[in-house]
Amino acid sequence: MTTSTEHIDRKSLYTNLEARIEYLHRFLDFNEDDVAALAFGSKFVQDIIPAVVHIVYRKLLQFDVTARAFESRDTRSDKPLEKILEDHSPELQTRKIF
Repeated sequence: MTTSTEHIDRKSLYTNLEARIEYLHRFLDFNEDDVAALAFGSKFVQDIIPAVVHIVYRKLLQFDVTARAFESRDTRSDKPLEKILEDHSPELQTRKIF
């Protein structure tokens, strides 16, 4: 089964909120039920989000194959980092907040 790759204008994801939201909806297959579930559940999960993000990033950095994704600064830049991000590096903290 062959699927075609859909072009997304990368610059618009950083400069146009509507384009970013549309992309996320399509990428995640979001619908009205998902929005309602998130709105209802947000009051329960909001406080644990930073801890979950920290756990996910720590796991991603544990293996070279997933840590490799962090060898460039972010999708806005092609500049390589000096080394794989460390847990408390400013670059990683920025990504966690994003």
